[in-house]
Amino acid sequence: AVTGSVTGLTNTGDILLPQADSIRCTAIGGVMGEAILLKSTISTLSNSGDIKVENVNNKAMLNSIGGVIGRNFNMKITSQTMSISDCTNSGNISLNEITATNFVRAGGIIADLLSTGASKYETILTISNCTNSGNISRTTTTKTASSQSYAGGIVGAVGGKPGSANESLMGTALTISGCENSGSIQFDQTNGTKALDNPADCNAFGGIVGMIYGGMTNNPAKAYIPEIVSCVNKGTVSSYAGAVGGIAGLIYDWGKVSGTESANCINE
Repeated sequence: AVTGSVTGLTNTGDILLPQADSIRCTAIGGVMGEAILLKSTISTLSNSGDIKVENVNNKAMLNSIGGVIGRNFNMKITSQTMSISDCTNSGNISLNEITATNFVRAGGIIADLLSTGASKYETILTISNCTNSGNISRTTTTKTASSQSYAGGIVGAVGGKPGSANESLMGTALTISGCENSGSIQFDQTNGTKALDNPADCNAFGGIVGMIYGGMTNNPAKAYIPEIVSCVNKGTVSSYAGAVGGIAGLIYDWGKVSGTESANCINE
């Protein structure tokens, strides 16, 4: 874990992962693949390069693909505070021929904000004034059940690991404010027929964030309410099936959305 700041970095080159048939826990970002940071500031990062991932089979799990950052992971740090601000992405993210049983999380700015451990490990996150104009798409020729596919114009997924009773008690304070997405989000041939009340079995896609799973904690005094404030989505969000929203696809437990605007969302 590192304390400090990451600022002013730019990537213009394309990233291609042509064959990921045995890779587990892939983290890909236009600027940064994975951040394991303690009390850190990330600001003014920019990506204009396209990211393309192809031919990922079911041996590869938890793929996090972000326009700027792939994944932030709290590795049992007692108290982690991180801010992401004034970051931009205009590169397209395309995921082609992804095996339907494969976990995929994609975000225009960051794909995954994960925590691990028990409720004593707290993560305080703020994401502000970030913009995405890149398109996010996933295509596959199969129609079998696909669990935990999440995509958002700003953030793909945030909170503890869905489906784990231990992770659901994670203390995660999240505020997303002043962010804008104009890129389209299109996930084809995913199957969201499983129960939507169990985030472990659900696909979720949103113009700002795909899925938020957090807020709960064993200590009521530290029960956080995730907030999405003054964000705008101008892009179209569409999916073969699952939870689809102009701002958020799925907020599990509880959350607050205010002062937001959105365009089209389509569940096909």
